[in-house]
Amino acid sequence: MANLSSQISELVALAQSDINLAKARFRQFPFAEISHKEDFLQFGQLALRLGFVAAAKQVFEKAIVSFPKESPLYNNLGVAFLNLNELEKAKAQFEQALSLQADYAVAMVNLAALLEREGDLLKAKALYEQAVLVSPEQIHAWVRLAFLAQKENATHDFNRCFERAHQINPEFPDVLHLQSIRLQSQKQFDDALRVIDQAIQKKSVPVFLFHKALLLEKLNRFEEAWKFFTQANAQLETPPDAIKQALLRSDQDLVNWYKSLSVDFFQNNDIDSKQEHNWLFVLSTPRSGTTLLCEMLGAHSAFQNHGELRVFQELYVKAINHLGCGDNMPLLASELWKNKNQSLQNFVRAEYQKLISDISFDSNKIWHIDKGIMNVFYLPLIRFVCPHAKFVHLVRDGREVAVSIYRQNFKEAFWFQTDPNDAMLYWASVQRLASHMAPLLSQDFVPLKYEDLVVSPTETLSAVLNLMNLEFQDSCLRFYENSGFVNTASHEQVRQQLNQSGMAFAENNYPDVWNRLGQGHEQVLKESGY
Repeated sequence: MANLSSQISELVALAQSDINLAKARFRQFPFAEISHKEDFLQFGQLALRLGFVAAAKQVFEKAIVSFPKESPLYNNLGVAFLNLNELEKAKAQFEQALSLQADYAVAMVNLAALLEREGDLLKAKALYEQAVLVSPEQIHAWVRLAFLAQKENATHDFNRCFERAHQINPEFPDVLHLQSIRLQSQKQFDDALRVIDQAIQKKSVPVFLFHKALLLEKLNRFEEAWKFFTQANAQLETPPDAIKQALLRSDQDLVNWYKSLSVDFFQNNDIDSKQEHNWLFVLSTPRSGTTLLCEMLGAHSAFQNHGELRVFQELYVKAINHLGCGDNMPLLASELWKNKNQSLQNFVRAEYQKLISDISFDSNKIWHIDKGIMNVFYLPLIRFVCPHAKFVHLVRDGREVAVSIYRQNFKEAFWFQTDPNDAMLYWASVQRLASHMAPLLSQDFVPLKYEDLVVSPTETLSAVLNLMNLEFQDSCLRFYENSGFVNTASHEQVRQQLNQSGMAFAENNYPDVWNRLGQGHEQVLKESGY
């Protein structure tokens, strides 16, 4: 037993000096012989560090059989599931760890991070706050609280949490990142750049590289900035080209299907027209100005802005599994609308109610906004459960969108984010989808241009409000005064007064890339007004 423990300790030490050799020896290690709790923990954590996530999962699952009351084992198994992107299983393990040890701060932080990833920022914030109460030196919780304060535009809270984290460890890379953000907010860009370089020397990760590139832009050093955007994107996971091509073909098949539909497909159907909430769905691609539009509408007394919900992504998966048809929206839509599959209809209605049951609705608001980025692909489902919904399609120049996507570190990975050419192809698919949606949605649909929203906000917003027979309110132009979280990459921009700094940004600063992206997309750009 002692010999096995010492071998694990030696392997952990080796990983500090020669990670490749440590990986080779890890593969040969007789981990089936491990039986001691501390050995399970140390070896499983090493497996996570070396990237052997499946092996870590096996280690912790085996350990739990022998030690079912040890909360650290559940917590680490949750980390393994998180790395495998099995979020529900990860959540269950973190919750089990906390049920065994209610004051387990590490599990609180891990569960909060998962909730933050899912967009439940209020619950995440509460857990982080609980973690620092039971463990005041929990630096990860202080760091995340600072970032959440930034998304709330809560400067005092940001400074308080940053300063506490800085007291604990001023050289911690994430603390250096926060320090750089604070210096940037004070327009001390050279100092901010110096500090983020210190963080990168300690840990060269995409979030730091993106931050450095954006700082270089502030200093008008665009050629250098692009190099760091490229370095950052090179570290992000991207699917193989074969999968990208399959996704593009799937998008094109959906475009062709919409094109084949008669204009009355969603109208001449005997569908239950009850609808508990009035919805406005904002359809677009990432980095097209949807956060700005939703914040402006959210400042109107009639609207509650729910941000990017995932209701219809989850409902689609449940519906196709119920139907047993695989990824096939045309078949699902036909069963719902044309064939009137009653079993499917009842299932979809029931699951939709379950999915929205966790949403906090303000009873004083008449309309509710959902800008879920994938909703553009789920129109048949949306129209079925929300028959009186209204739709806005917000379009921005695809070349600007593609460059902006490349410049952002998204919390959720998109297959097209690491290559502007892929982003341009995705943008073109969405524009074609929207062009065929318009006649199907008739008077419930309005197209808008981002550039019009920025230049002529009153007239552009009025076009949206007319859909719902609402009057324009001056508060819409004071959207930057809104309180609450903004959980998108645009959280800084929408806490400022309306300005035109983002218009033609790529064209002016990355003209070679901008011109190249337009090649082969002239027709869809022209049809979209560019």
